[in-house]
Amino acid sequence: MVTDLRNARDFDGETYDVGRDGKRLGRQLQAVFDVMKDGEWRSLRMISEATGAPEGSASARLRDLKKKKFGAHDIEKDWSAYFNGWLYRYVAPPRATATQGELFCERVVRHAHKGGRDG
Repeated sequence: MVTDLRNARDFDGETYDVGRDGKRLGRQLQAVFDVMKDGEWRSLRMISEATGAPEGSASARLRDLKKKKFGAHDIEKDWSAYFNGWLYRYVAPPRATATQGELFCERVVRHAHKGGRDG
């Protein structure tokens, strides 16, 4: 999973210029990720206020986070009648857990490396 996005430069768009826009968009992308990674629901206004990026830029960076080249992060959205608008949240990938077979194999390998001694 990609979590250091400050140096991202591979953005899209007809008017995108890496020299003019690359660093700024990379900083925005990192700021949006840093705000969203706690998994809380937020409106574009909340993200904008937290990052200093305009709402349109915050929305674009959320779409960027979903792209494979920026980590294929899981960003959910849901309509809120209370906010009368969309709310967004980052969903962290599930932690990998070892299967029973993997745990058994690891124990056998450790046992063999210790010359058959337990410990």
